[in-house]
Amino acid sequence: MNQLSYLGSNIKNYRKAKGLTISELAALSKTSISSISQIENGKRDPTFKVILNIAQALQIDIGKLVTSLEEIIYEHNIQIIIRFENNKCLIMGNSLSNSHDILVWGFIVDFRSEEKLCDEVFFKSNNKNDVPSTFYENQLKPYLTQQRFRILLWNALEINEPYELSKEKGINWTDFLTFVDLIQQINFDTIKKETKEEKDFKN
Repeated sequence: MNQLSYLGSNIKNYRKAKGLTISELAALSKTSISSISQIENGKRDPTFKVILNIAQALQIDIGKLVTSLEEIIYEHNIQIIIRFENNKCLIMGNSLSNSHDILVWGFIVDFRSEEKLCDEVFFKSNNKNDVPSTFYENQLKPYLTQQRFRILLWNALEINEPYELSKEKGINWTDFLTFVDLIQQINFDTIKKETKEEKDFKN
């Protein structure tokens, strides 16, 4: 696919994700309806100014429009795993992409059923167009499948009851304190690493 084609596809995908019609995007970007339609269908080569106006109208970085979705690469980092009795796990971590997306996530994953997504605990991204379930299926799930053995051997916080029961009852105080201790340890290790990197840089 050439650059012009995937530029149009990207505009169309982001426009639909925003819930905008072609005419609405045209009005927001101060571009004609026919121009937007032709650009989306790869029939017109837009100027830089037009691309910039469209990016601003969609409230996204211009780089996202001119980068092929196939070329976007994520680096995933698992931080905490909480394992339930039925082998469902709460996996928490973050992901960074080469298109400058920053995502922090927590998903309930069933490792008995090919890493099936069971629940979304939290999800935050600097890209408003990111959809949790889509991100999980297309980006994170393949990584978790690859890391399956490592995850199952992870020194996780063990909850001795099924996830569904824990969700209904809520977490008990002992488990909560253990969880807080894990968070603090991760924060400590992160600060320690950053301090060391800063010290090495100065030397």
